[in-house]
Amino acid sequence: MAEPPLASVRISQSGIHVSLGLPGHLAPRIVALGVARGENAIAAVCLFMATVALSVVAASGTTPIAWLAPAAIVAIGALLVLLERRRTLLVAAAYVLLGGVALFAAAAAMQGSGLGGVEPVRAAIVGVHVALIMVGGVSASLRLTLALTAGGFVLGAVAMSLAGTVTGTPMIRAYVPLVAFVLVLFVHMITRWTERLARIAQPSIHQAARDVRIDTARSELELSAVAFVHDTILDDLDAIAADDPGAPSGQMLGRLQDDLHAIEGRNWASEHMQPDMPPDSEASTRWQSTGIASAVEQARQQGLDVTITGAAADADTLGPAEDTAVGLAVGQLLANVRRHAGVTSAEVIVGSTPDLFSVIVVDDGRGFDLAAVAPDRLGLRHSVTSRIESLGGSVKLWSQPGRGTSVALQLPRHAVHQDSERAAS
Repeated sequence: MAEPPLASVRISQSGIHVSLGLPGHLAPRIVALGVARGENAIAAVCLFMATVALSVVAASGTTPIAWLAPAAIVAIGALLVLLERRRTLLVAAAYVLLGGVALFAAAAAMQGSGLGGVEPVRAAIVGVHVALIMVGGVSASLRLTLALTAGGFVLGAVAMSLAGTVTGTPMIRAYVPLVAFVLVLFVHMITRWTERLARIAQPSIHQAARDVRIDTARSELELSAVAFVHDTILDDLDAIAADDPGAPSGQMLGRLQDDLHAIEGRNWASEHMQPDMPPDSEASTRWQSTGIASAVEQARQQGLDVTITGAAADADTLGPAEDTAVGLAVGQLLANVRRHAGVTSAEVIVGSTPDLFSVIVVDDGRGFDLAAVAPDRLGLRHSVTSRIESLGGSVKLWSQPGRGTSVALQLPRHAVHQDSERAAS
C-alpha cells in the first residue's frame, strides 16, 4: 500500500486482486500466531506420546498411584486445547503454572511408584517438560513470548526437582528441555530479524511492482496506438494514393475528418490504466451503484487516494439496509484515515464468500496503541461498530503505533438475505 495505485479500481471478472504483502501492523501478529501454533503442535505431540507411554507403564505395574501420571498429562492437554482456542495472556499463564503442577504430580507419581528409572517414563516426563516450553506467544510482543517460554522451562525444571525431593529419588535429568528452550529462543529471534528485513524491503517490492505495471501499461498503449494507426491513417494514405489526381473528394475529406476526431477524442490512458475492468463492463456498473463506491468517491473528492481490491463487484449483492450501513461505515473509516492517520492513501479490500461479506479498510499511517485508548474515546463505537452490529455483523480493529490501522467489517450472508427478503416484501 505504500505505492500509489496504477489503477484507481481493479476488478477482474475471473479473480480477486490482492495487494502485495501484509500491512506492517498485521504481519508481526500473524507471524507470531503461526509460530505459536507450530509450538503448540509440537507440545500436543509430546503430550500424546507421554500419555500413551505412561498409560502403558501404569497398566503393567501394580501401584494404582501410577495412573495419576497420565491423568495429570491429560489435564495439561486440556489446557493446551483451551490455549489454542483462547490465546490470551491469562490462559497462557495458566497453562504454564498449572502445567508445572501437573508435571510435578506426574513425575512424583512415577518416581513414588518406583518406575521413575524406567526409560519410557523418563522420556515421557521430559516430553511433558518440552510441552511446557512450547507455550507460544499470545501477541506480537517478543518480550512477553520469551517470558512465557522461560517460565515453562523454569517451572518444568522446578517441578521435576521437587518431585525427586518429595519422593526421595534421584531427579530425572535430561538436556532435551534445555536444547528445546534454546531452539525456541533462536526461532523467535530469527523471526523478529526477518520481520525487520521484510519491513525494509517491502517499499522496494511495491515500487518494483508499480514499475512493472507502468511498463506493461505503456507497452499495451504503444501496441494499441500502432494498431490504431495501421487501421486508420495508413488506410487513409492508401486511399488517397489510389484516388484520382486533384482535390480529395467530399467523401474522402469526411473520412479523414472522422479519423482525426477519433484520434483526438480517444482516452488512451483510461483504456490502459485499468486493464482489468473495461469502462463499460458489467462489473464496473455493478460497483458504481453501491454504497461503498459512493463512500470511496467522496473520499477521493476530499483528497484521499483510495485503492479498491478484491471482489468489489459483489458489493451489489448486499440488501438495501446492508449497502447503506456498510457504505456509511466505510465512509467514516476513510474520513478517519484522512483526519488522523497522517497519510494521503488508503486501501479498501472487499471479500465475498457464500457465507460472509467483508470489507477491510487499511492504511499505513501513524496508528495508535489500542490499550492506551479508553473504549469511550473510540469514535468507531457509534459511527461504525453499532451500525454493523445492529445488522448481525461484527467489526474488528488492528493498530500499532507507527504501523498503520486496519478495520474489518463482516456481515454474515443470512443477514443479507433477510434484508433482501424484507425489501422485496
